[in-house]
Amino acid sequence: MKGKGALALVGTWAVHNYTYIQDGVPTIIPHWGSGINGAISYSQSGWVVTSLRSSDAALLPLNLTYPPRDDQLDSDWAKIGKTTLSYWGPYTAVPTTELTGSVVHGPLVGSHVPRSVGSTLQRNYTVVKTDEGTFLNLVFGSDAVQSLWWRKLD
Repeated sequence: MKGKGALALVGTWAVHNYTYIQDGVPTIIPHWGSGINGAISYSQSGWVVTSLRSSDAALLPLNLTYPPRDDQLDSDWAKIGKTTLSYWGPYTAVPTTELTGSVVHGPLVGSHVPRSVGSTLQRNYTVVKTDEGTFLNLVFGSDAVQSLWWRKLD
């Protein structure tokens, strides 16, 4: 974490809304389907942990259990892997105001996608405080714009 304004990120946040815009048109990403759920947590000591998954029941094999059983199909488990994103590592926030700035996740220490370990992810952020709660908007992307809104839990 860097800068006093970065304290606006500290806490645990739940997915509130996700928008993917390509060529000016909101679009559904096939591996997320009609929606996602998950959480992200920023510690005061500079660590980020996030876990996201599709909430589209049409994409998810709902018969799986953990730990996996021998009678469960690898192809069903592959669907879980394709519709899930989780990673953790240090983060560096560079505030431009008390409630806005950029944040870099990484280099990632761990990820459910092994090739992502060591990579970095850059986002722009805005924290919005309303009567309904505090929200964090993370915006990223080059070919398309992805906007992920989170609601503060603590």
